[in-house]
Amino acid sequence: MNVVALKLWARASGLIDHWFHERIFLVRGRDKVRALTVTKREQLVAAIMVSGFVVWSAGATLTAALSGDGLMRAAHAQTALGHAVQHAKAELALVQARSQAMIAELQAEAAQAQAQRNDAVAAANAEVAADHAQVEDLTRQVESSIGSVQSIIKSTGLDPSHLVASVPEPVPNNQTASVPATSVAPIDTDPSRTQLLNDVGRLQSLNAVLQHLPITAPLSNVDISSPFGYRASPFTGAREFHVGIDLRDPMNTPVYATAPGVVIFAGVEDGYGELIEIDHGYGLTTRYSHLNKILVKVGTKVGLHQEIGLLGNTGWSTGPHLLYETRYDGVPLNPLQFIKVYH
Repeated sequence: MNVVALKLWARASGLIDHWFHERIFLVRGRDKVRALTVTKREQLVAAIMVSGFVVWSAGATLTAALSGDGLMRAAHAQTALGHAVQHAKAELALVQARSQAMIAELQAEAAQAQAQRNDAVAAANAEVAADHAQVEDLTRQVESSIGSVQSIIKSTGLDPSHLVASVPEPVPNNQTASVPATSVAPIDTDPSRTQLLNDVGRLQSLNAVLQHLPITAPLSNVDISSPFGYRASPFTGAREFHVGIDLRDPMNTPVYATAPGVVIFAGVEDGYGELIEIDHGYGLTTRYSHLNKILVKVGTKVGLHQEIGLLGNTGWSTGPHLLYETRYDGVPLNPLQFIKVYH
């Protein structure tokens, strides 16, 4: 390593000696010529100083150039930032404008919806008021009908409430009478509606009773030869209670059922001759005596005004006629009170 260093130093010394050998310069001044000697060392120092200045000058120039480029970049960046800020402000203003428009639209929709709700509430209130008035009107009509039906039933001597509370027996399929309405707990909590439903249920029950009442005549012609109640016996002359009414008509005149029901007797009974008895439900029965011919049998379901036999003169009879009876729970009632309802 030392040998190499010595060689390099020797070579460098040779170069220095070649380029920077001692020089003598003649300088003229004030009519004199002087000899100026510049040594090798002085030349070497001057060369080093010149080289350092050149390097420093180049670095300063490069630094200045770099500094100028940075300033330009900074200026461009600041300009771009300014543009970005302006763009952001414009976007913000646009968003704010859109938000305000959307808020205004939502407020308008909310106001419209509220107006619609108000209209719906007003319409509902008006409908409720009209419905309430209609319910009251219907209630009055139903209650009026209830009063009419109850009056009809009472005119026969029967108690409507007692009949409604009783359970009817099965009636023929071909009859037009309805069965009593089943009591159902009302769903509506409105007292007026509840009252109406209760009234409708009662009216249906009363109508069912009414349609089971034997209020029609058993003959087309009503000619009473002997009324209901006490009379002198046509056979003994003694005072006796006549349990029905005698209706005169020619032999074999058709005899009709006076209400829907089921035949519970069809045959001969002492004193009554050929006899038919029909159960109409609700404890009501009718009896048709002194017939010439029976057209039904026990268990037959008959409808209103269905032909059941022919008028005759059997049993204890003084001539062709029909003994017609109406009974409630086995007790004879005046048939004429029922027939008057229809006629």
